[in-house]
Amino acid sequence: MNAVLYLGIAILIVVASLLSILAVYTVVEPILKAGRDGAKSVVARRATVIAKRQELWGGVTASPYTTSYYVSFEMESEDRVELEVEDTDYGLIIEGDTGILSSQGDTFKGFQRQQLKAH
Repeated sequence: MNAVLYLGIAILIVVASLLSILAVYTVVEPILKAGRDGAKSVVARRATVIAKRQELWGGVTASPYTTSYYVSFEMESEDRVELEVEDTDYGLIIEGDTGILSSQGDTFKGFQRQQLKAH
């Protein structure tokens, strides 16, 4: 009986430790990313929107789901990058749009759509 109790406590400690590590990573990683990106200069370049996607995560027990929004861009050099964007930007950007993409490291700073010239 004592062995089962000790095993249960050990499992509980391991699970609690893993959840604590995950919680710390969830808080610390965005701060580290902001520091890395903040040290880089803002780059503006011509790009075309090639794809958009959403990622739904969370929803464990009583916590609500969270949606992350991503847009993939292709530059004139044919390099591609996928950046996380705010929901408001996601709603305004359409696949096929061409314009000026501003980013700082892996951080989306803005997208200025260029109007097509009428003939």
